[in-house]
Amino acid sequence: MKILLITPRRESKFLKKVENFFYLPRLSMPTVAALTPPNIEVLHIDEHIQKIDYHLNVNIVGITTWTSTAVHAYEIADRFRKRGITVVLGGLHASALPHEALEHSDSVVIGEAEGVWEELLKDFEKNNLKKIYDGTKTRPDLSKVPLPRRDLMKSNSFIKTQSIQATRGCPFQCDFCSVTHFFGNTYRLRPLENVIEDIKRSNSKIIYFVDDNIMGNPRYTEELFKRLIPLKKRWIGQSSLTITYNEHLLKLARKSGCIALLVGLESLHGAHLKKLGKEKNLENKYIKQIHKLHKHDIAIDASIVFGFDDDDPTIFERTLNFCIKAKVDIASFHLLTPYPGTPTFNMLEKEGRLLHKDWSKYDENHVVFLPKKMTSECLQNGFDWLWKEFYSMKNIHKRSRYGFWPKAIFYFIANLPYYLDTKNIKVSHPHKYYKKL
Repeated sequence: MKILLITPRRESKFLKKVENFFYLPRLSMPTVAALTPPNIEVLHIDEHIQKIDYHLNVNIVGITTWTSTAVHAYEIADRFRKRGITVVLGGLHASALPHEALEHSDSVVIGEAEGVWEELLKDFEKNNLKKIYDGTKTRPDLSKVPLPRRDLMKSNSFIKTQSIQATRGCPFQCDFCSVTHFFGNTYRLRPLENVIEDIKRSNSKIIYFVDDNIMGNPRYTEELFKRLIPLKKRWIGQSSLTITYNEHLLKLARKSGCIALLVGLESLHGAHLKKLGKEKNLENKYIKQIHKLHKHDIAIDASIVFGFDDDDPTIFERTLNFCIKAKVDIASFHLLTPYPGTPTFNMLEKEGRLLHKDWSKYDENHVVFLPKKMTSECLQNGFDWLWKEFYSMKNIHKRSRYGFWPKAIFYFIANLPYYLDTKNIKVSHPHKYYKKL
């Protein structure tokens, strides 16, 4: 038997050149490949790197889905099914809308694949494939999850890096996030021995922890950092700013090779952050906390979301000024996107504020709902304007905290692909919308 696993391409409005510069191989399909018995041949196509060969002679095609790739994933599935090939869909979107996914597949895996993928393959061999395999009934024990098939993970980016996962889940419960819906209200730890072995198998000097919050369990994190030190790797991860309250952990992070952290600031509105249970991340503390990261020579990639009900047209210029003042190294801006299955989606649908359900636009770069304190046009314009302004040459210079080579050169190189992706955006200044407040 032969299986083809496909990671569909995620189109990005602003990050095409960035992904050529710094592409992170996805872990989901290589992990599914590792769950497959060794007597079954497994092929993997990551569409960011390779083109799909629709003429391959395989028995099963497995496709992972995000909401923004769902339409494309369905097109891929339909083409293989026309040839009579069995198609299985899984991932975040198929898990949220399994009956929609079944219109384009023979079977759907809901939630994590561990524990149900093996069952699915046995049923297929018996010609008794079920329509739905629910992986949410029993959350997998991460100590029993095999290491991903890294031989199937390819990259053609300028900066070579490898994705590593140490934990699953997130201690926060953000209404707009699909993580909790997919992984359940859990925060599970992978055995450190497995994590270190996985890192040793990586041939990259830079690794990226894809964990939603690498600092979610301080004791576990401390031991992980200690074990990283002798490996002499450089790493990037995702964290909350609460790490800045733990000086010991912060020093250990840097000593272990941390060069940057993606931090979810979410919003500059204190009122909204209180609703998220992130009172510690109020705006008046941000700059102090960011400077503390900088003191330990850790760069920040600030993740900020726009479109909350408290946001008005002034939020974009305020955010730009804040980022310049805080000397934010890199920023990832996102439009609030109501992913199916999340409380935010349910609320906006109930209120009749969804503009459409064209899933290809549910990519955090397009406005797909009616905001409260501005028009959808204002939200889109302000969002695009912020990308352009933040990565303009003058503001790259203003944000720099480096005076001389070599760090100033590295900082500029890291910002350059973002500048190239955003320099031709045509937008107007958000102040044209202020008078409508």
